Amino acid sequence: MPHPPLKTFIIYARADAEYKNALRHHLTPLEDEGLLVVWDDAHLLPGEEWGKSIEDRLDESDLVLMLVSADSLKSPVIKKTELKKTLERKKQGVTQFIPVLVRDCLWEAVPAISGVQMLPLDGQRTLQPVAAWLSPDAAWASALRELLKLIPDIQQKIAADRAVQEAAQRKEQEAIQEKAAAEKAEKLRNKSDEAAWKKVLSEVTAATKLETKIEIYNAYLEDEETHLNHREEAETAIEEMDGEMRIARILAEKEAIKRLEAEAKKKAEEEAANDQMVLIKGGTFEMGDVMGDKEYDDETLHQVTLSDFYLGAYEVTFEEYDRYCEATGKEKPGDSGWGRGKLPVINVNWYDAVEYCNWLSTQRGLKAVYTIDKNTQDPNNLQKDDKLKWSISADWSANGYRLPTEAEWEYAARAMNGKGGGKVRFGNGKDIADPKEINFDGTASYKKPYSVAGEYRQKTTPVGNFSPNSLGLHDMSGNVWEWCWDWYGAYPTAAQTNPKGANSGEVRVLRGGSWGSDPLHARAAYRGWGGPSRRFSVRGFRLARM
Repeated sequence: MPHPPLKTFIIYARADAEYKNALRHHLTPLEDEGLLVVWDDAHLLPGEEWGKSIEDRLDESDLVLMLVSADSLKSPVIKKTELKKTLERKKQGVTQFIPVLVRDCLWEAVPAISGVQMLPLDGQRTLQPVAAWLSPDAAWASALRELLKLIPDIQQKIAADRAVQEAAQRKEQEAIQEKAAAEKAEKLRNKSDEAAWKKVLSEVTAATKLETKIEIYNAYLEDEETHLNHREEAETAIEEMDGEMRIARILAEKEAIKRLEAEAKKKAEEEAANDQMVLIKGGTFEMGDVMGDKEYDDETLHQVTLSDFYLGAYEVTFEEYDRYCEATGKEKPGDSGWGRGKLPVINVNWYDAVEYCNWLSTQRGLKAVYTIDKNTQDPNNLQKDDKLKWSISADWSANGYRLPTEAEWEYAARAMNGKGGGKVRFGNGKDIADPKEINFDGTASYKKPYSVAGEYRQKTTPVGNFSPNSLGLHDMSGNVWEWCWDWYGAYPTAAQTNPKGANSGEVRVLRGGSWGSDPLHARAAYRGWGGPSRRFSVRGFRLARM
């Protein structure tokens, strides 16, 4: 299993025990499949302290289900202990809270509940209490189908939060060690610096020529790492002997050189970026589970024909994305403490990626692919949690940068002998996932017949760190999930030409797996997905062009 089961707590009133029992009964498939571990106070052991056990279970819960009725809303224990604790943990972002209306009541008067999407929903997506359904089984099935949709996002958030916490702990320990080492080094530096300064004063006193005295002071100033204590004194002495005009001229020349070097470096980086797009010759291929792994039902084989297109040899880096943020005033995404530079940019959502594509197109004098209307909500966006829902359309004839379609991505990932769409399992052109060749979770417990157990780095690696596939594309499996244009939807059975995905949906397609993915999810055929407004440390993107 890619994720451990969610620790689930049920809040209910004694009068709703029959509903609680029914819920437990309907949750059984989710428990059997290892998605949930469910607990309620019926699990208390003889002699076990009730209040402490409740708090302990709530403290470790990933998901809290509350059966809402007039009895649960008036219960002092529920209001003051269970619900209060749950809402505190929900605010901290460590627990997901889902209320289930079992008997109709004035729940609208309770802000803590009225502000949260409740279940179950009938065929018109209208909230109906379980007691009002003609078939209680249908009510519970409706509620749990909605819950089943949310479980992957909850699991992914837990995994991302855990990775952030672990990184923060490592960073804190490293900071303590670095501080101790720095303090020790500073003491040694001070001792060395004082000895050096004493020697400088002795040599200056013995020197007879002004030029010689200046050379002695300049020699002291050249060691910028060790000679820090008396730099101001040395510089003042030089100014007095050489004159303020000469010092100003030297500083101006140094600044001019730095500026020219910075401009030359920026120009070289931009020119290099232009050369990092790989021409992918189009063709016809079988898209989906070409290896016959039969891992997921949504990898149905079907024929796709693609035109020529360009795809970035590397995932977009922090270095490139930070330049965009500095130019536009956009807040830079966090790097989870791993660094920036040549590491792939993370913590960017689908909208961030689309905006970057348009900005880079403008910078390079190309026609922008996307028209972005932030004031009109997209009627095809069915994601309830998306607060943006910008209306975005694409001009597929434009020559600017864009996100690849899901079909383009898989075609390029399955490269063999310099062509796309080959019969190969992973994006580096191999059929076996090896942690020495791909940045993924090589933990032994996730090993598959088509993988090798090994190092789990638990963070991103610089782009180009591993060998490319035969098309020259790096990290098409592992490192970061890559946003695609498409809404996630079922594959068609008929042949397609240049498909753009479903017309509408709740989530956008993500491809390629990440540093935190197991071998199963790093396969070139695996179809990941996520809410377009959600940001995680496992998600990034690469560019495409016509």
